[in-house]
Amino acid sequence: MNITIHTARIQHPHGHNDYRETNYLNLRAQIVEYVRENWEVEIPDEEMPEDETQLIETYFELVDDEFLEEDEFSISVESTTPELPTFTFWCQQADGEGTIYIGSLEAPDIEAAKTAAVLEVCEEWNCGDEENPTYTPANIHLLGIAAGDVEILHWQDICES
Repeated sequence: MNITIHTARIQHPHGHNDYRETNYLNLRAQIVEYVRENWEVEIPDEEMPEDETQLIETYFELVDDEFLEEDEFSISVESTTPELPTFTFWCQQADGEGTIYIGSLEAPDIEAAKTAAVLEVCEEWNCGDEENPTYTPANIHLLGIAAGDVEILHWQDICES
């Protein structure tokens, strides 16, 4: 992700003021505040414009020993949002009948993964019928849960003779 940093430096006889913002309007507001605070001291005989752009331009045109430099640059940062671990799970009807559902999901921990797995199976097997659900957490059995996104290469849950 790239973030743009807007910068401004106001050089004056006493040194300089540096400003940095990720939002240009916030930077502009700080420059306007500086100009308004110093207007009466530096150019008391001039009328202060209401328009902020005109205010800034006029101030730095009329005050000979103060200068405004503006710039911007972009930096690339990595997301600080931690990735949730992935879990693979197996569920079946609690009575042992029917097919086995295998899925994977992301959750903060195993307990949350267990709950989310059963709820996912209920939603899938009920085909969105929330008013008359056939499957509820009470009749879904979580057979197992594994860390990671497991690739199943072969599965045969019914023995052939």
